Amino acid sequence: SDENIRKINCLRCDILMEYRGIQKFHEGKRYGVLGDIGEWFVNKTALEIYVCPNCLKVEFFMSE
Repeated sequence: SDENIRKINCLRCDILMEYRGIQKFHEGKRYGVLGDIGEWFVNKTALEIYVCPNCLKVEFFMSE
């Protein structure tokens, strides 16, 4: 929801960064033979992504 979106200014440009959603990243390597099934057993971290529309700097924050 919109109330969870942070208001973050780019440290370089000092303009409001755009929220791009939450992406899940996994830790460790991919399991070739197991394919997508192997992904179920890997730790995943959900990160909020923000991008500066001017310089394209990307910021990641842990999702709650």
